[in-house]
Amino acid sequence: FGAPPPKKKANVGAILSAVIGGVVILAVAGGFVIRTLSSADRDSDTGEITAPGDVAADALQVGDCIEDLIDGVPVTELPAVPCSEPHRGEVYALFDVADGPFPGEAALSQMGEEGCLDRLENLSQDIIDDPGVQIFYLQPTGESWSYGDREIVCLTYYPDGQRTGS
Repeated sequence: FGAPPPKKKANVGAILSAVIGGVVILAVAGGFVIRTLSSADRDSDTGEITAPGDVAADALQVGDCIEDLIDGVPVTELPAVPCSEPHRGEVYALFDVADGPFPGEAALSQMGEEGCLDRLENLSQDIIDDPGVQIFYLQPTGESWSYGDREIVCLTYYPDGQRTGS
C-alpha cells in the first residue's frame, strides 16, 4: 500500500483574480447598459429628442431642450426632454473658440457670455423681449480642453419656471 496521492491545492490567487475580473467586466457592461438605457432618444432623420434621457454635453445640438440646469457645477451630461415637455432651457447656438493653450476660466466665461449674447440676436424677437429668459452657457474646463474640447454651448434659461415648446 502506499500513501494516498497528495491533494492538489487550489490556487487561491488565480481564483480570486478570475472572480475580480468577472466582477469588473460585469460592472463595465452594466454601466454601459445603464448609460444606454438612460440616454435620450433622437429621431434618426431630424435629430430631435423624442424621449427623455441624458445627453452628453459634447453631444448637445441646437434645439435640444434641457429639463433643468445647475449653475456652477461642471457638466458632463444633461437631462434632455422633447421640447413639447416642460423644460428649463434650450440650446440655441454652438460655437468653437480658437485653439491654443487653455485661456483660463475667466477668459472662457467672457467668450461664452459675449458669443452667446451675439448669437441671441438670431432668435425671435419674442424671446429677446421676454424678461423671463436668461442665457446660460457651457464652456470647456481645463480638463476637457486638454482632450480637444473648444465648444461653447448657448442655452436660453427660464429661472421663473419650466416652459413647453421650442
